[in-house]
Amino acid sequence: MRFRQPALLSVFVLLAFAFPAGATKKEKADTSTSMVDSGSFGIFVNGRRVATETFNIQQNGEGSTTTSEFRVQDGSRPPISSDWQLTANGDLRHYQWNDGTGKSQTSVEPGDQVLHQQIIVGADTKPISREYLLPLSTPILDDYAFVQREVLAWRFLATGCKQTPDGIECKEPSQYGVLIPQQQTSLAVTIEFKGMETVTLKGAQRQMGRFNLKSENMEWHMWMDSYKLMRIDIPADNTEIVRD
Repeated sequence: MRFRQPALLSVFVLLAFAFPAGATKKEKADTSTSMVDSGSFGIFVNGRRVATETFNIQQNGEGSTTTSEFRVQDGSRPPISSDWQLTANGDLRHYQWNDGTGKSQTSVEPGDQVLHQQIIVGADTKPISREYLLPLSTPILDDYAFVQREVLAWRFLATGCKQTPDGIECKEPSQYGVLIPQQQTSLAVTIEFKGMETVTLKGAQRQMGRFNLKSENMEWHMWMDSYKLMRIDIPADNTEIVRD
């Protein structure tokens, strides 16, 4: 199947983001920062908007940073934030998640072929430590950070697809091991390109690439336009995530 999209965010940018080329020993990494994507998603449950996630993805010669902030519409709780930093070769540099109250936070740091997680729950409790025997390049798919699914889709496009004169051709599903820090677990997910579909978004019809993201107990449907995540459907939860 072919993914025909305007080259607003070219496949070369996807490749650079998924596996950026590090500087050689004789070269200094380019520290100038470029904005790869930014915006917000509306989260709807049973058709009613319940939250908003704002996000931005930046990149330079030393790596990339993906940040998000999740706010509930009724303001009943502080915003939840995440900060995901990758090195120039796509490995984890640092991950931080905060519930906004200071009572619950977690961080993930790289070790020697292992990922170290530290969880803090409550001001007076001793930190909880977890270790995962996972590659340092393991993607993170945490709770309340939908933009991280876009980053995973970029990795799939860069590694599971190829550029052709007619667009990007994706043949087979790809499987990735991912880490979900809030659930203190890892799992295998499969992402597959299902073809181009006509999707109604904000009252207008648009041609978008459809991707299915699955695990043993999960199935999400995602649509991308110009290589940017536009919509997610989670049928089991009657939940829809739409780019504003």
